[in-house]
Amino acid sequence: MIAALPLIGGLAAICFTKAAGTALLGEPRSVRAAAAHEVSSALSLPGIILAVICLAIGLCGSLVLELVRPVCRLFIPGDSATIGLSAAATPLNAVLLGSVMLIILSLASLLLRRRLLRGKACQAAPTWGCGYSFPSARMQYSASSYAQPAGSFFRMILRPRRFGNIPGSAVFPARPALTTQTPEIMTRKIYAPLFASVRRIMAGMAWIQQGRVHLYVLYVVLALIISLIFAFGETCL
Repeated sequence: MIAALPLIGGLAAICFTKAAGTALLGEPRSVRAAAAHEVSSALSLPGIILAVICLAIGLCGSLVLELVRPVCRLFIPGDSATIGLSAAATPLNAVLLGSVMLIILSLASLLLRRRLLRGKACQAAPTWGCGYSFPSARMQYSASSYAQPAGSFFRMILRPRRFGNIPGSAVFPARPALTTQTPEIMTRKIYAPLFASVRRIMAGMAWIQQGRVHLYVLYVVLALIISLIFAFGETCL
């Protein structure tokens, strides 16, 4: 589990930077997106509170372990809970030290940037402008293209699908179009076949529902008789 933390952290960083870069910092791709505006302070407050709690848990992991130690002792007998929590405290302290250093470095970089730009004219530009004077939404990264490097690394597991018209070496190629789709493995391989099997079984039992009240009364009577038989058998035993 400890060895998987860097991988989990890297994937989480890709996830959040993709959401921020393509959804919040990119050019609007529709009229409704162009008319979007910030919500009120009352709606932002719950998210801010949750973010502060998440930050506090991340920075104070050892303290959180001490808070959950009594609860773990109720469910884990012996000293197993204490030993496990003590072993987890060491990497959490390392995370705390690294996080504090990162925060200090970020604040120092921000102060240095402000000092270097003091008295100079700064101009804002689109996130994915890439030097163009009038960039459009078609020039910027999409969610699929941003996640493509990470997705290609796990392509044997994710099995992404590609659709579209990729131009070849023609002098006047057709208009290119590319769409990628990454179906969920659990949904496609486990849940969908399982639910399809249940649907077929239930469809085969549809004859039970005849829509006749007297048959439903008969089902209730049979269920009561079977219940009484089981209850009588347990009493005899």
